Amino acid sequence: LSFTPGFAAPERAQGDVANTLSDIYSLGKLLEALLGDKHTTSDLKAIIEKSTQQNPQDRYASVDALIVDIKKYITGFPVTAVPSKPGYKISKFIKRHRLGSIASSLAIMGLIAAFSITIFQYKRAEAARLEADKRFNDVRALADTLMTDIHDEIYRIPGSTQATKKIIEASQIYLDDLAKAKDAPIDIKRDIAIGYRKLGRAVAGSKYGNISDPEAADQYFESSEQILVGLDETAPPDTETLFALGLLYYNMAEVNVQPRRLFDLAEEQLETSIRYLERGIELDPNHLSMQRAYLYSYCYRDEIWTVKGDIERAQNLLKDCIEKAGEFYAEFPQDDPESFRIMRLKASKGRNLANSFSIQQEYAKAIEALDIAIADTEIAATHTDAQTDGFLMRDRTIGYWRRAYAHSYLENYEAALSDYKKALEFTNMRLEIDPNDRDATWFYYVIIAERATPLQALDRHKDAEDGLLQTLKWYEKRFEEKSDAADRLANLFVHHAMLGDFYKKVPNKTKACASLSEAKNYYRIMQRNETATALDDINYENVIKLADGCDL
Repeated sequence: LSFTPGFAAPERAQGDVANTLSDIYSLGKLLEALLGDKHTTSDLKAIIEKSTQQNPQDRYASVDALIVDIKKYITGFPVTAVPSKPGYKISKFIKRHRLGSIASSLAIMGLIAAFSITIFQYKRAEAARLEADKRFNDVRALADTLMTDIHDEIYRIPGSTQATKKIIEASQIYLDDLAKAKDAPIDIKRDIAIGYRKLGRAVAGSKYGNISDPEAADQYFESSEQILVGLDETAPPDTETLFALGLLYYNMAEVNVQPRRLFDLAEEQLETSIRYLERGIELDPNHLSMQRAYLYSYCYRDEIWTVKGDIERAQNLLKDCIEKAGEFYAEFPQDDPESFRIMRLKASKGRNLANSFSIQQEYAKAIEALDIAIADTEIAATHTDAQTDGFLMRDRTIGYWRRAYAHSYLENYEAALSDYKKALEFTNMRLEIDPNDRDATWFYYVIIAERATPLQALDRHKDAEDGLLQTLKWYEKRFEEKSDAADRLANLFVHHAMLGDFYKKVPNKTKACASLSEAKNYYRIMQRNETATALDDINYENVIKLADGCDL
């Protein structure tokens, strides 16, 4: 009834969802249509007028209250819709005790009877709708709890792979059930889309769990995008929809940076994310989570510009982001969990700045930036449980790992080994909890391979070679599992270049040339697949220099 032209309450035209008060308005209009002007008494007019008040709060508070007034009218008792006046109750009493215009009364009674049947049917339908609404909201709450309250916490804990998979499977069932409701209100549609985004993020890769299935992530992201873009195009501007779109395109960009290495597409998605978040901030400048999300999307472009070889542009962005994150953290409520993420962002951008300095072979600057980033990570640790938070363990690993790399190139070999040792300690903590943690396993093998440089310099050639060969075996196994993965191909290219460098220094020309030849072959495949980056090109130039004297 509430969607029928001429019967819908005025607030429904403003986009409000149907409720009891809007239904009473529709029932009042129905009563008016049934009776017309012919048999409408002053009492009935009062009932209709009270039912169809413009202000919802001026109507009957419930359908039962409306029914009670109609029954009072039928039986000749005073109705509540009529203001109490002297003589009104007396006149109603007299009329109850005399025979009046029988024909007229019978006509009205017939209409009221018909209306009473309608009311009865309506009450049954309303009860069924309330039951359906209750189940719908229960399912909605359960899906949201699984993906927000449970999954958002559990993926921070190492060793949660199987639990995460079960949560994802259950959440998909609930979300698919919710998505079947085509006429769901805007807020519910948005919640469904947010749920699909979270599912995509959960299966996308290592940053948000221990599952790596980019293709499944694409499907979830597309479901989310279809709903959210539709809401943005058809509904009035809404901050929460814009916030959800900003986060969605950020997560999509993450997948296309790693593992796909589709940097142009990722950059487009980040720009889209930034545009949506800018619109949201314009609508609500005090939306702190929106501001943090904007900072993440705005700053994430540095990783794309770095691999494209635009180092100076990336550095300017990183310096700006580090300053912005520091200012934002100082202004942000310190008891808010979001403050953890802001300081993590500052530390992350500090590590990336250090990485850009290392690419430019400015290793002293890299160490200086990493000292600050490691300190920022410890500040972030004050906002969470440092002993169980997988994010924090990962951040600590990366900080010490990259500082070890810089120390190694400055020939501070003992300092490099000390930092590599700390990085391995945090990685092994994660592996002790979950030996199947793919992300922690990746860090373990990268670190024992890179450790070869200081080990070799300190004449520990056997330890250095063992680490390099262990990592090679693991890389080859991963590549066999998924030979079309761009990141795994790149890992093999870089690792064979490292092996070639190692064997040339030992020296062992035969093994050096064999490794450099393998590196060249993998680079050619990357070129054919169009996944070779500017940094890969630089590394290939080094391979050619190292291969001087080899028959490649």
